[in-house]
Amino acid sequence: EAGLGYLLGPILALMSNGVVNVWLVQYWDKVLLLGDWNPLFQTLLPIVSAIFVVIGNLLVGHLMERKPSIVGKARPLILLGMPLIAIALLVLFLVPLPTGAGGEASNLLASILVAVGYNLYYALAWPIYYTSHSALVNLSTRDGSKRNLLSTCIMAAQLGAAGLAGMAGGFLVDLIGLLPVYQYGVKADGSPLTTNILEEAKSLANGFEVKTLISPEKANSKWTILMVVMIVCLVIGCLLEFYFTRERITEENVKNAAVKEDEELAKVEKTSMKEQIKICSRDKYWWLIIIFFFLYQFGGQMKNNDLSFYSQAMTGENKLSSTINTVGAIPTA
Repeated sequence: EAGLGYLLGPILALMSNGVVNVWLVQYWDKVLLLGDWNPLFQTLLPIVSAIFVVIGNLLVGHLMERKPSIVGKARPLILLGMPLIAIALLVLFLVPLPTGAGGEASNLLASILVAVGYNLYYALAWPIYYTSHSALVNLSTRDGSKRNLLSTCIMAAQLGAAGLAGMAGGFLVDLIGLLPVYQYGVKADGSPLTTNILEEAKSLANGFEVKTLISPEKANSKWTILMVVMIVCLVIGCLLEFYFTRERITEENVKNAAVKEDEELAKVEKTSMKEQIKICSRDKYWWLIIIFFFLYQFGGQMKNNDLSFYSQAMTGENKLSSTINTVGAIPTA
């Protein structure tokens, strides 16, 4: 149970999230060239979508509080999240190359798919899976020692999945060719001077040309293959997490409710979502947790997104970002 349901399953299921968090902005910027032909859209999309992400998380939390079945209250949502994440991944990374990036699809169509895919993933699919995934340990058992073991497995799975995307991602991106590659300062005989984009302006000013090694169109086709692999891992991981976990506390509550016929429970009034929000907003410790979590997530996203750009600017490749992530993960391990 611990090895398959709480370790291997989550690692496989969370791998795609690591790819999205680290490489989605790179896909937009380097493959779709979104920043070249629609920079305002690329900037405003995550900001405006935050509204839908908050609403989506609130609705999923409310969904978790529904009347549970003997199967559980969290585990069924893992199965529900599985196809939604798969669809969102396809919409996110299978965008036809727009004319702004040298393709044939319209820029408007590409923008719509990017917006739909982003909100489908972060506002619906991911909250459904991750909320249920996070609740599994607390619902698994009342035994403290066993719960600690399962919690360790879950944390190891999350760190492992994020580590695969961060530590191995840069090497795999260069190896597979997921991002366009250019050589700046190509001589008349075709030999390159540098792939370091810091030297781009200097090379072009001296009359040298740019040679395209991997075009945006070719890189875009590679993402299709990667997403198929990610979806296969996602399906296997979610199935392992569903079939090799148990919500023993939920099972106890369902059985006890059936015996008591819910006579006393029927008299208990449930707190509405509006009242819950009002109570939380008046608690200073709730705000402290929210601010801390926001800063933690903001810093992590800044590091994940900027590290690959830094690596490309300094070396023209992505291997440096993997090396930095690997060294940075040593204290965590």
